[in-house]
Amino acid sequence: MKKLILAAMAVVALCACQGEREYLSYRGLPMNMPFKAFQDSMMKRGFQVDTTATATGSLALFNPAAEYTVTVTYHKDSIDAIQENYAYSTNDSTAALFQPTRDSLQQILGGQPFMPKRGDDHKVCRFETKKGCVSVILENTNTPTFNVLYETATVTK
Repeated sequence: MKKLILAAMAVVALCACQGEREYLSYRGLPMNMPFKAFQDSMMKRGFQVDTTATATGSLALFNPAAEYTVTVTYHKDSIDAIQENYAYSTNDSTAALFQPTRDSLQQILGGQPFMPKRGDDHKVCRFETKKGCVSVILENTNTPTFNVLYETATVTK
């Protein structure tokens, strides 16, 4: 009888684990794609590897036609996070990006973001979903910086 109950529990656990997990999408590319496939897709979009900013476990990409650079952190062949880094010379330029980016992500991801920082020169909004988290970060203290960080739901260590 115990073996029958254990077998039934194993079948239930197996069925529960077979559900398809959803992943965030980064500009149309699913974050669950293999790292090399993601890199190839970005290269096809005109991005190039920035060897001076690339380190073990991360890849820096740039495109002269884009207004941002992309940093991808990965473990083995899985993408952990993707960060867009915007570089502007004035605070007004980065401040003007914050609200449209926030509104666009709110439409795509749904729901209200968590806003731990709401100052004029430092704002952070974080969208948390079952697929992962997206953070929009504005820091206009010494150097104007604007970043958008996409993180998978479970970061692999």
